[in-house]
Amino acid sequence: MKSGNNVPDEIRILTFCIADTCFGADMEEIGGMLPGDRAADREYEIFFFHEKISFAGKHITYRAPMILLLNDSERRRGICVDQPADMNIVIPIDSIRPLPPLITSLSSSFPLWGVTEVNKQTVLLIDIFKLMDYGR
Repeated sequence: MKSGNNVPDEIRILTFCIADTCFGADMEEIGGMLPGDRAADREYEIFFFHEKISFAGKHITYRAPMILLLNDSERRRGICVDQPADMNIVIPIDSIRPLPPLITSLSSSFPLWGVTEVNKQTVLLIDIFKLMDYGR
């Protein structure tokens, strides 16, 4: 739903957690999902989430990997995440908080863009398209 100034009143996200940190991706950026073991079946450029975002030396394991396929008509790309939990969670725009300036000043291409709360858990919002090109 959109307000009068063409800004949406809400977004819908998919959540997933990696190394006890929860992330949310806008459902409009996701064109589909594949089980992690099916990545080789299709011709996609696939990255693991932890290859793009640093987890400060933590060993990352994927218990139930899934590949989020980007809603991208130009390139066939996907990002492997662990245990996508909830899909189509409605997040009111006014419940999203900006990241602290210390983080946003690091890079204009940094893929994290906001923070919200889902079921009393902090969720970092991520731009999947920026993530795919981050650190290249």
